[in-house]
Amino acid sequence: ICDRATIGLAATVMGDVQVDADATILAHSVLMPGSRVGKGETWGGIPARPISKKEMEHIKKEIGIRSTR
Repeated sequence: ICDRATIGLAATVMGDVQVDADATILAHSVLMPGSRVGKGETWGGIPARPISKKEMEHIKKEIGIRSTR
C-alpha cells in the first residue's frame, strides 16, 4: 500500500495486493488476491473492481453527497 492511499472502513485487503499512490478503496470492499490498483484509481465492491469517475459521481448523487469540484 503506497503513500496517500485510502483504505475504507472495514475493507478487506487479501494477500499479494498492490495499491498505488492516491488510490481509494471504498468501505466494505474486498480486494481479492493479486489485485493491482493503479495510481489515483477508486475501487469498490465485493469483489472490488475499478469504479469510473462517472460511476462514482452517480453513486454520490444517489446517496446525497454533493461534489466539491
